[in-house]
Amino acid sequence: MAEKENDHKKLEVQYRITAEECVARARAELKSGKDERLRYAALELRMALEALTYYRALIHRNEIPPEAYSAWQPRKVIEMLKEHMGEEVDQPYSLTIRETGGELVFTGTDRPISLKEIKDNYDALGSYLHLQSLKQAIKKPLNLANVRQRCEKVLKIVVEAMESNVTSSFGLVARQECARSNCSNVIVRRIPRSAPQVTAKCFLCNAGYTIHREGDMFRWEPWVWTYTCPHCGEVGSLWTCDIKFGKKWVCHSCSRRFDFVLSYRDLEEAGSKKDLKSTPIREKFM
Repeated sequence: MAEKENDHKKLEVQYRITAEECVARARAELKSGKDERLRYAALELRMALEALTYYRALIHRNEIPPEAYSAWQPRKVIEMLKEHMGEEVDQPYSLTIRETGGELVFTGTDRPISLKEIKDNYDALGSYLHLQSLKQAIKKPLNLANVRQRCEKVLKIVVEAMESNVTSSFGLVARQECARSNCSNVIVRRIPRSAPQVTAKCFLCNAGYTIHREGDMFRWEPWVWTYTCPHCGEVGSLWTCDIKFGKKWVCHSCSRRFDFVLSYRDLEEAGSKKDLKSTPIREKFM
């Protein structure tokens, strides 16, 4: 685990270095003043957007699912960050720390690249890396002045993001070790201040929870199904992530074995859908 964490930290540094190198090359291409060099500036700026987005995801790696690592498009990465961390995750903020007497100790800003900025510019930069189609060239020939203007705009966005001197890690954050047997993964979930409760899942074993805000404290409610064994009357529970069609389970008291099956009921006999109960469990004798 420690080795993996070190690898992630090395990647954080590498993405920052990559972004800085891309910006330096983009600046040089734009400074040349040659229109034929604009496509290279666009390529470098597009890669800088990618590097800074991946950097942001790595910072919050404990709060996003593993599938985020498979998403290469910056838009999808930011959408995943917003889904799991809240809508404000891509918004800028300022931090000021003062001593009790009022003397300024520290001031800083975090200026992440927003989803809107990615949507407005990422694909547009990519379009400059290809020749226009016949239809595009006839209907709306490429305006190189607009290309240069776009590149200058994105360069400003990237530089502002790189000049951030704090990292967004504020807000209400709930942490707890997963309660499922044989899983010690620490679950981290950011709680929007306006939300009385949120859901969370362990990215290692898929166990689910509802996190309730109770003042400054959090109560974790595990997603479990409570059952009563029809043979011995023992009351037990199963994690809902373990309830799958065809999966077997054993009563811990009498060792009777069961499996989960699909079933149906006659709606005329049931009266209405409101009378339907949860999927019944059929004993399987083996």
